[in-house]
Amino acid sequence: MRKFHNSNLLLLKSYNEELTNELSKLLYKGEIKDVSDYQENILNIVSNERDKNNKISVIINLFEKYKPMLNTKEIDMFNDLLNSYNNQKIPFSTLVVVIKMYATRFNDNDILNQTFFYPYPENLINITDSGKGRKL
Repeated sequence: MRKFHNSNLLLLKSYNEELTNELSKLLYKGEIKDVSDYQENILNIVSNERDKNNKISVIINLFEKYKPMLNTKEIDMFNDLLNSYNNQKIPFSTLVVVIKMYATRFNDNDILNQTFFYPYPENLINITDSGKGRKL
């Protein structure tokens, strides 16, 4: 359970950070030992759609991790991209790619192995988050 939980932590937080943090505490305190208990908690977390604020919160938290290692121009660029996303000028996937690039640059395999970046098989991805069809 812990291995699954660790590799899905960011994805779960993008659904509900508070419930995910509670589940993490229970799991690591050893209070959840039964797989069915864990599954019930997971289903409770993912039973709702991810909303924009939760996804952005995950991205910002990841950015804050790398921020001390970035120069001023990189920080400004990220903030500009974040503003562009908030103003519906770029897709969310742009922010995801930036964070993946930082994780790659800093050899952060714990982050790169998160299912948040690969929530479903690539052949199921369509371009609905690309901005296609929107008047930009």
